Amino acid sequence: METEIIIIAIAVTLLISWAIAQFFGRSKHIGFGWTFAISATTMFIGGIIALMASPSAKGEPTEGTKAHKIFAIIFFVFGILNVIQIFISKGQMGYLAPTFFILGLYLLELSNSRILNDNPKYYFQGTSNFTFNKKEEQTRHINTKETTMDVQHSEELNFQKQKENLKNLREKGLLSEKELQEKNLKVTNQELTVELQKTEEYQQLSELYKAKVLESREFEEKVENLKLILKEAKSKNSQTTQEYQSKYNIIGEFVEGFAMVWDEEGNYGFIDYEDNLIITPRFEFAEEFCEGLALVRLNDKFGYIDTKGNITISLVYDDASSFKNGIANVRIGKEKFKIDKNGFKRNI
Repeated sequence: METEIIIIAIAVTLLISWAIAQFFGRSKHIGFGWTFAISATTMFIGGIIALMASPSAKGEPTEGTKAHKIFAIIFFVFGILNVIQIFISKGQMGYLAPTFFILGLYLLELSNSRILNDNPKYYFQGTSNFTFNKKEEQTRHINTKETTMDVQHSEELNFQKQKENLKNLREKGLLSEKELQEKNLKVTNQELTVELQKTEEYQQLSELYKAKVLESREFEEKVENLKLILKEAKSKNSQTTQEYQSKYNIIGEFVEGFAMVWDEEGNYGFIDYEDNLIITPRFEFAEEFCEGLALVRLNDKFGYIDTKGNITISLVYDDASSFKNGIANVRIGKEKFKIDKNGFKRNI
């Protein structure tokens, strides 16, 4: 009878832990796995506490600290002591060993900022398999026609006025040249976004995204590529290459046959030794070519281009470095890692 009670108690504990993890854990950065493991080994108490402390998967994950690592070590020590108790008491004591080890592992991962939920689900806020819920994704990427037209009309009227205001502030000494370049670039990007949303290609991408043919990251990458195409086409149609060349400044020296240039709107591109514009200025930031690839940034995302201006490694990184010996350091969110020249993760 006692054995049956224990089995029932374990089954109930696992069932409740599963429910907590599924319906609440998946909406937080702690996720399903850790919520279930901690709840099952602490009779729900630890799981609930960890769940309450974990931020929503819609926001930034918990940033690891030394305190997390210290507590992780403490729990590991208690776990080891409990294992020793098991042997000394011949199995009569030390049952908390799994609990201490699970908590120690969780805090260790937390200390390294690795508790990150990339596949959340919001049972009580609308279903979603993306980083944001469906409503927020649609607000972010896909506007209704009426709203889009109203916003576009308003912004189109203001873009030129904003640039004139910035120029006046620069002339009066209230903005530095660097600030003027940065602000002009921001206005230009906003203007380009409005034009982008009018294109047939953007509408097609939106339809594919709404139909869940394209995932969130795929949609964003395609939109960024479309933006690059639109930006380059706009530059070519508005002025000839000679006219464009008269409006950029060479930055630094030639490296691997190319030198960086900077146009009047603060966009980066590249020329060759004969002063031919090889890569039209269209990036917010760029570094010199290194090992055949150049680090560039567009819309606050870093990636890499080849000597023809083709994006060889997608613009998805929040921070990145140029390649050295075939390896570059990159960061997405809180996760830092290394990649090779094919864009694959490397453990070195």
